Amino acid sequence: MSATIVPLLLIDIRETAFIAFLEANGYKFQAVNLMVGDFQISARVCGEIKRIKFGSSTDFESYNDLAASLKDDRVHYQSNDRHNLFEVNYLILEIQQLNGKDAPVACGWFDQQKLDSLLLTLELSFDVHIKITHTMKETADFIYMLYEHELKGPKFVEPTNPAPRPKTLYEQQLYFLSGLLGCGYVKAKQLLDLDTTPLAVIKRIRDTEILTTKTGNPKGINPEMPIKGFGPTFFLENQALLLLDGKEYENK
Repeated sequence: MSATIVPLLLIDIRETAFIAFLEANGYKFQAVNLMVGDFQISARVCGEIKRIKFGSSTDFESYNDLAASLKDDRVHYQSNDRHNLFEVNYLILEIQQLNGKDAPVACGWFDQQKLDSLLLTLELSFDVHIKITHTMKETADFIYMLYEHELKGPKFVEPTNPAPRPKTLYEQQLYFLSGLLGCGYVKAKQLLDLDTTPLAVIKRIRDTEILTTKTGNPKGINPEMPIKGFGPTFFLENQALLLLDGKEYENK
């Protein structure tokens, strides 16, 4: 792949390791603080890079960027911002290989069903094009292949750095509720669509009765207030989050 392209392609300054690789190998680009995405190819094409690597820790989230960004819902908001600002947006999954074997994309709580559901949501809801690579060189070559293709187009416009559009009140409410423990975008939407306001959701959490065994262990919630997919742990954890004095609790 050619490394002599004019320096119009934009790379986010937080991609420090990728930038160091590009510089060391003579790729031309501009490092800027991008408001959206990890790279921007033109005024209509941008993308994000998620890396999945082997690691010695059993906490695979330390090296599975895709799973980590799903758990805190970054992947949905990032995809939504790119979808609203760019005609074409890519998600590059850079999956490390070791002795010819790919690092596992689905593992732990991030099972194959969650992976398939996430990728389908990104493709259908946010028009995300998904590309698999295995090294920084493959990632760089693919990005520059896209860039060269854009340069040949009749309507090429240099990449800009637009700020994401202001979120609607509903999106802000979803973002707020996604901060609940064990929640995330999908469950936040389920709660908000059921109760219509964040305050009503918080009241539901506060008022939900937890059923316990004789030994005091949670076994369920009041059957008069069931919500599919939400068990006693969700309500207990968030009752503590919302109702307890954190400093006093930590000092006990």
